Amino acid sequence: MGFILLSSDFYILNHIYALSNGPTQFINLFVIGLMLTLPLINTQNLWYTVGAHWAGNIIYRFTNNVVTLKVALIRFREFGNLLYY
Repeated sequence: MGFILLSSDFYILNHIYALSNGPTQFINLFVIGLMLTLPLINTQNLWYTVGAHWAGNIIYRFTNNVVTLKVALIRFREFGNLLYY
């Protein structure tokens, strides 16, 4: 149990830059740390946890870029209209 809590704490510290988003982000990071530690305990294999973390990062980047791309296109169109006036 101590290893799980310690590992979750290290996960939070590794993502300390995201803690400025408030206490909800702190809880979110702690739960993700727990979720990534449990397979490590059950399988005794670090690669599953590394793969799950990597897959989560990839999915986040793709979904985050889609939202950012939509906003960027809207703003680009607004800026483009200003150039033609």
